[in-house]
Amino acid sequence: MTGRQYVRVSTREQAKGHSPAAQRQDLDEWCMEEKWEPTVLYDDSAFTGADEMRPALKRLQKDAKDGDVIVAVHPDRLHRNCEDQLRFLRVMGERGVRVRFLVIRNIDPATPEGQLVVTNLAMIAEYFLKDLKRKTRRGVKKASDEGFWSGTIPDLFDTEDGEVVQTKHGPRRIRYIRPSTRARELLAEAKAEGVYRTAERRGLNPTKLYRLRRVVARWDDGVTRGIRWRQLVFDDG
Repeated sequence: MTGRQYVRVSTREQAKGHSPAAQRQDLDEWCMEEKWEPTVLYDDSAFTGADEMRPALKRLQKDAKDGDVIVAVHPDRLHRNCEDQLRFLRVMGERGVRVRFLVIRNIDPATPEGQLVVTNLAMIAEYFLKDLKRKTRRGVKKASDEGFWSGTIPDLFDTEDGEVVQTKHGPRRIRYIRPSTRARELLAEAKAEGVYRTAERRGLNPTKLYRLRRVVARWDDGVTRGIRWRQLVFDDG
């Protein structure tokens, strides 16, 4: 009987004691106690539980065979979507693979009682993820309304007055950004010799150059809110 250990952690969770090393240590002790050996590790560090294309999870689904047992610390390590969680348990059960979770170590998810517990845990995990996304969107909107830019500075844009605020959660917030000198030089060339000629000479996509011209015009008019800065990515090479 092979014990297939699955661990996953996102960057946000690493500070909360859910590191892959901590998960593996707990699972190693449990597998040794239950004699689920040898063990194989599947590690999806830095992947969200909502991503169904996680490489280690795909390998786990391919490798698991009749008689094996899949172990994880918590159901939300495998999935943060209730429907995906129940589908995974059903497919593994049909293949003769057992799935066990350390937080409910004495409950078998294949039993009616186990299905009830896992379903509720999966619903809680899904709610937490959706609620977190909702709060994040609300926070980003609030910061935008206050005139802050959250994220990296797009190419061809600079900070104004060098005001940078480092939040405790990590992302940089820059109060004002403006078109850089290079951006204005590029647009001056495009105005003099044409967008397509400038784009070809500079090795740029003409569509991006057109977009840059439109965004800078909006900037000069004082209309900057709602601009999709992420589209303004240029190769300085």
